[in-house]
Amino acid sequence: MFFDAESVADVAHLLFFLLAYCLTVPVVSMFHAWVTSRFGDDTAVHMGRLSLDPLRHLSVIGALLILLPPHVGLGRYMPINPVAIQGPMRRLKLICAYLAGSAGFFLLAVASVCILAFAFGGKALGVATYMIHSGQISFLVVAGYFPGSPAWFCVSLFSLILFMHCGIFSGVLYFFFDGALLLSHLFFGDMSLRNGRDMSTIFLVSLFANFIFAHWVRGVMLFVMLRIGQLAATLAGGA
Repeated sequence: MFFDAESVADVAHLLFFLLAYCLTVPVVSMFHAWVTSRFGDDTAVHMGRLSLDPLRHLSVIGALLILLPPHVGLGRYMPINPVAIQGPMRRLKLICAYLAGSAGFFLLAVASVCILAFAFGGKALGVATYMIHSGQISFLVVAGYFPGSPAWFCVSLFSLILFMHCGIFSGVLYFFFDGALLLSHLFFGDMSLRNGRDMSTIFLVSLFANFIFAHWVRGVMLFVMLRIGQLAATLAGGA
């Protein structure tokens, strides 16, 4: 047979990851644009980024990254003009403006883990932690831990786990890239990025930092999510 069950499952999982990408990136990018506008930089607003229209935020190259582990995509670069961010506590405003994207993804993960814990209880939280930690983000794993459960149960739980996964992994990716941009502006001034070569250098530095430190940062984030989920499950009486 040309298509076996495993191939069909792999394609289905990629479609789930693509759907999660199309749903999460526009929301987080719009949040990022809103934060920068609140601090005085309307660059993203003028470019139409204060919108939930996926075409304003999604990237073909970013979407293709879904084909590679850990199967998370990247949205379009969020333009920030640091010169437009002025006033008291300017450095704090710059930090918030640059890191709003990664913060948005982390908030997505927190919301997902809370809903998961409230709706499905402590066992589902343990399964989610195992899947994200091991990288086995699979609908079949959910079905294996909850045999006999209806399809809507498994699909809903898997979707929340997928949102947690995207929130943590994408949040860490954005944290290193946007953090590198932030450090460049804080230490070298508002005109530190003058050309494409500067942006390429920042990208390579953030990629190297992500390769070295991302595993540890994701571990910390997953630990925090687990504790938040346990608290939510306790409050829901499901622990």
